[in-house]
Amino acid sequence: MINYRKILALLCAMILSLSFTGSFAEEKEIVIPYLIGMNVSEAIELLNTMGVQHTEIYFHNDSVEENTVFMQNPNENEKLLKDDTVMLSVSAGIPQITVPDLQGMNIAEATELAKNSGLYPIRERISGDGSDADTVISQSPAAYEKTDKNSDIILLYGSGESSVPAISVDTRETPDFYESGLKITNILDQMVRNRSFLDLFMSSTDNMEIIDKTFNTGDYDKPVAVYRLNQANMENWIKSMMDDAELDLFNSLSPDLQEQLLVRIKGTSYIASIINAQKGVTIVALTGALQAQLDMPGLEPETTESYLFVFEKGVPVLVSLGWHHATGMFLVLSEEQTKSMETIQASLMPYGLEISQVDIPQA
Repeated sequence: MINYRKILALLCAMILSLSFTGSFAEEKEIVIPYLIGMNVSEAIELLNTMGVQHTEIYFHNDSVEENTVFMQNPNENEKLLKDDTVMLSVSAGIPQITVPDLQGMNIAEATELAKNSGLYPIRERISGDGSDADTVISQSPAAYEKTDKNSDIILLYGSGESSVPAISVDTRETPDFYESGLKITNILDQMVRNRSFLDLFMSSTDNMEIIDKTFNTGDYDKPVAVYRLNQANMENWIKSMMDDAELDLFNSLSPDLQEQLLVRIKGTSYIASIINAQKGVTIVALTGALQAQLDMPGLEPETTESYLFVFEKGVPVLVSLGWHHATGMFLVLSEEQTKSMETIQASLMPYGLEISQVDIPQA
């Protein structure tokens, strides 16, 4: 005989059990927040506060800043139990590659190898250097250095023409170029070493640390080399920097407006600011603030002449000499970029600057 009373009691117990289990599960369920775009440390802190377990997996990512969450599982607003785990995909930044050794290679082969290695080659042909035609004679970054994928590599290659001697400036035209450069450099050296001077126009202690680390690094008493800087045809240079759409816009301008645009990029000081800007906003701001200017009645060149004074370990100084005036500013190039005339030329040529070595007057 079927005991309906027992069956009814059993059903009630099952219903009560299910209802309690459901409410208990609901209490343990957690709604997952939106974590994409957060710094991984902030995302972890938030999950820890919520009592949620998590796992982070790092992937190289060309478009997402390093240590930023770019994918999550479960997604936003999904529910999970406290014992479940949230998976975070985190950017490891742009992948680093080892620069191949391209010196001595044919420029076409070097270009192809650079592209296959994940680099963007910028090629510059050097005339009158005596090197074999179409042979790479210098590269920047140097071989075996680490650099970001898809970054530029500058390749200087020979023309096959006979060698010509280094150009020396006729010091009879600019008799004070060397002494003027030393005076300007001495002032810059005093600027970066004198705390009282720096305190008058600089409040950030971080900037003080950058100045000590970047500029107080060498002996500015005597340069190891001096180079004269010449700007290439600026119209051709600026056109080479434009894409097709920008070039069409430039060509559509009237000659007067084209000239106004060119005026804004003439002068090595402007180019130096662009080069310094590659080192970051703080560096370009500091080099702009740390400029020296002197009135020198003995200087008489009607057009500005520019020289690069290179020092042992110290930051190179760009010296500009004009009609009764001399100015100087730091040009922040790395030790690798200044190790030879070829590496300096490779660093400056993409900006329309050519260099020629100058004889340092003997004491």
